[in-house]
Amino acid sequence: MQTWHRVGDVDWVEGEAYASPEGGGEPPVAAGLVIGRGYAHQSVATLGVADAIAFLLRRELSRPLETDRGTVQVEARSTVGLLETTVSMFGTRSAVSGALQRLVAVLDDPMLLEVPEGQLPAGDEHPWAGWNKELGAWFGFGPASLSAQVNPAWTGDVAVLRESVAAAGPAQAPVVGFVTDPEVICPLPRGGGSEAVPRLHWRDVGGHAVGATFENNLLSGRADLGATGLTAIDLLASTLHRSVVSMTGAAKQLAITAYPVGGSRLVTVRALAAPGEYDHQRARAASGEALAAYPELSEETLVRQLEHTRTQAAQPPAPSVLALHRLLTGERTDGAVRAAEAGALTTDTVRAAVGRLAGQLLVGTSGAETDPAYPLLEPAPVPDPGGQATTVRTRVPILDERRGDTHLELAATPTRLVSTPRRLTWVNQLFPEVPRRRGEPLPQPTGPVEPSTLDLTRLAGRFDQGEAYSSLIDEEGRVVGIPWTALRRPEALRAIVDGATGPGQRMTMPAQPNADALVTQRIRNRRLSVVLFAVVLAFFASMFFWPDSGAPRQEPTVSTLPLGQQVRLGNGSTITVSEARWETDEAYPHPTLLAQVEACGGGETVQRGADGDERNWIPSSDFDLGGTDAVTRAGMRPGGTYLAGAQLEEGQCTSGLISIEAEVDAPPDSATVRYTNSLGDDVQWEW
Repeated sequence: MQTWHRVGDVDWVEGEAYASPEGGGEPPVAAGLVIGRGYAHQSVATLGVADAIAFLLRRELSRPLETDRGTVQVEARSTVGLLETTVSMFGTRSAVSGALQRLVAVLDDPMLLEVPEGQLPAGDEHPWAGWNKELGAWFGFGPASLSAQVNPAWTGDVAVLRESVAAAGPAQAPVVGFVTDPEVICPLPRGGGSEAVPRLHWRDVGGHAVGATFENNLLSGRADLGATGLTAIDLLASTLHRSVVSMTGAAKQLAITAYPVGGSRLVTVRALAAPGEYDHQRARAASGEALAAYPELSEETLVRQLEHTRTQAAQPPAPSVLALHRLLTGERTDGAVRAAEAGALTTDTVRAAVGRLAGQLLVGTSGAETDPAYPLLEPAPVPDPGGQATTVRTRVPILDERRGDTHLELAATPTRLVSTPRRLTWVNQLFPEVPRRRGEPLPQPTGPVEPSTLDLTRLAGRFDQGEAYSSLIDEEGRVVGIPWTALRRPEALRAIVDGATGPGQRMTMPAQPNADALVTQRIRNRRLSVVLFAVVLAFFASMFFWPDSGAPRQEPTVSTLPLGQQVRLGNGSTITVSEARWETDEAYPHPTLLAQVEACGGGETVQRGADGDERNWIPSSDFDLGGTDAVTRAGMRPGGTYLAGAQLEEGQCTSGLISIEAEVDAPPDSATVRYTNSLGDDVQWEW
């Protein structure tokens, strides 16, 4: 039996009490608050703050409390959803009562919350991780959908963090409480109204297909609230399970969620299988057959599902579930109301709910898949404002996984940004760029690539990687990247982009030293290429008139050394590699080598065809694995300082880690750390 209480401006739902322990003593108590602040209430600039608040509240409530009965402690939990944060406590009555009072006090006065220095731990896995494209299709791209893709650990200002805690407090956010013992209900000091204002608004996109975030995302949908909607969802789940799992074996199981949003339920269905066992094509074909059969389910199937729904409705719901439903829908409900609603269902009302859900499905596709029943969802076009646009172009080619090496031309007005790939210049074709890593060739163009167009009047977010690169995304999910350091005279473009970026829309992320160094190296190479082209012609002509002067030349250094030993290159530059070790991580399935590098500059490089500063530029991209044929690439970057490319003066030193991932199952015993450059230097360190 559930009972609703109104204390001040806040609704509290009382659930069934726990039984006393078998050994005697008072029964445990559960209590908590569902607060109307979630991922959707963040800004792009504060992505990660919702999980940070949840962590800090859980940490605060887990502290031992001094009471008249001694020191007590609760088991505290906190979870974040799209529209809410739920904080719950479990323990003895005195412990839960004290913790609940502490929670209310902290939300009312965030200065009471202790915030540790430095970076906070990353949050738990986002409940909609891997659904960011589908969330963007249903609700438009914004903090809710972007947080499912970019949800970093909080490293921002403590003052901003406390402001976000205050926004989750009873003076600003709607709150609903839940308890199993009404004696622990704690009045909120002010505000705390239970009327939530939805931050997500449904878009009319049902009946379409969308490029799935993950290939095993079968579909998402918009279902009715209440018993009719849940019954329609259960019927959809059983129909899909029968086709995708039971009959074809394309997947092992289905993961299904149903979450209330603004008068409807957001439904997601994902196929689950062990790595390498998911049959994507069969799963798509089977789900297509299931969706075709879903609206035409037999009367017998509906009757069986109604019986199951009524049985489920007889089970008492958890008070936290009722509190969440109250916050998100505005409805006070309890077990009796749910049972009565389920009892009033008929096959006609269920079939009508099935029809509505069938018309509000968004099917996931992968690659070039098409389904005539579900045409691909196209974003709203970006209006052409006409007039003169500010146009800039890259001065060196950009490495693009779709286009290979290409130049970009960016044309911007205050309302629109267009990025167009352009052909390489004769200089680039005469002096092509080299692969980043041995064994990893440059990508080749897969075909014509259309220009990327972004609506600056509907900008959703801007992600800056240092000063070198920005990614812009609009509310339709269109993305344009801007490689600032590779552009020729980007000042006017930057002014337009800065003017279009609103307060709270900009997130600054760590720079990518390897990528920055690659662009810098390409710029240096380009300058050298044009000069060398003329010099080479003059050189070959001069060979007929002037004999070799006999000036001393610096021969390439080719050597194999033990780890930790220093090598001196021809110009006097020195390199030392030490502390090599192998690491693994869930996000990087292959072994990754981390090693410490110290490099010091020498004198001028004297070698035919070489720039005088050539051996004083020692970026991390010059290091690779030797002694193995494995394909390698830049590896994971755990904590630490990493080697960044820099032009060293004579006697100037720099140091940092290098990270190299090898596509092998286990670290090769014969692997060495290898340094090479364009002048023929080839040094390997063994360990």
